[in-house]
Amino acid sequence: MIIIMGTVRISADRINEARPAMAAMVAASRAEPGCRLYAYAEDLLEPGLIRVSEQWIDQAALSAHFETPHMAV
Repeated sequence: MIIIMGTVRISADRINEARPAMAAMVAASRAEPGCRLYAYAEDLLEPGLIRVSEQWIDQAALSAHFETPHMAV
């Protein structure tokens, strides 16, 4: 299993503008074979700080994820 934890910063005043793109990314990633978890969460104390959590069954699944059309966007 591979676990990825990361962060992305988005200007706090643009979070609502980014939500549709983030929701599309989460939905597409969760539908991929080998994806056990894919989530974004905004930090409660730091507006605009998005915490990214991913869990993949193996390196092959993660590598395939990087080749998907939604990752190219």
